[in-house]
Amino acid sequence: MTTPFLIESSELKSRLGEPKLRIFDTAVFFTPAKTGYQADSGHAGYLEGHIQGAAFIDLIKGWSDTTSGLGFTLPSAPALASSVGASGIGDAHEVVLYSSGHMMWATRA
Repeated sequence: MTTPFLIESSELKSRLGEPKLRIFDTAVFFTPAKTGYQADSGHAGYLEGHIQGAAFIDLIKGWSDTTSGLGFTLPSAPALASSVGASGIGDAHEVVLYSSGHMMWATRA
């Protein structure tokens, strides 16, 4: 069985509430800083409104190696596995990632 990488909004709507479905907003926003831009979590926007049943994944702190000098560095496999598990994702789940901001964040997660 192959699982598609994209889901139509109509299909997602029809599947809301399925026990094996996990939905996450992954939004990050760049705001101007003194030098360049600063990455800010989209959590506040998630709290204002999100897809029914969705949770939020913090790509800045939760799914990145925060000890690296570079932003959004992939954490070690054990650290990432721990973050994924803490998000409620297991082997039996189908996961939908979206971003209420720029879609690149959903593809980065």
